[in-house]
Amino acid sequence: MKRYIAVLVLALIVASVHGAFAQLSAGSTYTGLHAGGSIQRPDANTKVASINVSPTVGYFVSSRWMVGLQGWYNTSRTKAESISQIPIPSSSGYTTYISQSNYELKENAFGFGPVARYFMPLSNRFTLFAEGNAGFSSEKTKVELKQSSGHYQPVSPGQPAGNIVQNSQFNTL
Repeated sequence: MKRYIAVLVLALIVASVHGAFAQLSAGSTYTGLHAGGSIQRPDANTKVASINVSPTVGYFVSSRWMVGLQGWYNTSRTKAESISQIPIPSSSGYTTYISQSNYELKENAFGFGPVARYFMPLSNRFTLFAEGNAGFSSEKTKVELKQSSGHYQPVSPGQPAGNIVQNSQFNTL
């Protein structure tokens, strides 16, 4: 994780120094970098952290058209605890299976492809652009089960039948 942050900071410095001299003229080059990240807690038992980086390099074929290559890299890690109760019908009533698991999900994705941008300068300091891109991407997902435990709780209902009463049974393993 520290390696990703160091690469991200270095790329931001290079992009900001080079981007400060950007020109919208034919024959000039373009470099850009989009970077982001997030930490989320969708619920009390889940934590998701992600980082993404998307560099772009291009060449201005005219004063408003840029063509180039764009890449992206995303990594995320999800840590979660799951508790499940599953009722299972049995011949003597119901059995409840209670399961508790701690797991970690790691996802890494990357991709690259061509990009084209049309720039629309509104002033000397502000420019809008429209972008089109396509590409190839690949993703790798790894799930690690950190801890898992479970137990059954059989439950059998009692029924009076005339003068005979069937006993109820409650077991916990």
